[in-house]
Amino acid sequence: MNKKGIELSVNFLVMLIITLVVFSMGIYLLKIFFGTADEITNDINEQTKEQILTMLSPGERVAIPLNQETIARGDNAVFGLYILNVESDDPKFTVVTKHSGKVVGSDGNSVDTSGCALVETPLESEKVIIEKNDHIISSVFVIVPDGACSGKHIINVYVCKGDKIVNACDEASEAYTKSPEKVYVSVA
Repeated sequence: MNKKGIELSVNFLVMLIITLVVFSMGIYLLKIFFGTADEITNDINEQTKEQILTMLSPGERVAIPLNQETIARGDNAVFGLYILNVESDDPKFTVVTKHSGKVVGSDGNSVDTSGCALVETPLESEKVIIEKNDHIISSVFVIVPDGACSGKHIINVYVCKGDKIVNACDEASEAYTKSPEKVYVSVA
């Protein structure tokens, strides 16, 4: 009997088993990572939906009632965004989130942002469908990078009519509200 042939087969089987274990652990970790992001968004929406609806003034078309939060570097937050379609027969809207480029220090003056990062909004444009006289509660996701500037970051949230907008609503005909909603993220 040839011992080298058996030894090679056993080594191959051991390597195959180790490879399958490492591969399946990688898939499991990816599933946990991406599943957690979805759960965070869904949990926040369910937790804040009632608060948002009770905090609104009658007739408000767009609102972010809880629009200020202090977030540590490396963390993130989700803000609830309420949109009511009362005038448009076209149910297509686009929500655009952009950092204003302004960071205000604790003394009220602008902070020099040349040596640090700005707060990020990974989903800069989201298309939503809202039938006339109906509303939705969407979310604004904000990430504070490790190298973020200290101070209050101002994020503009535009709600635009239609689904072709890729930047902020530049023309008055595209804007659903006169001015953007604001989200204030304080980084210490």
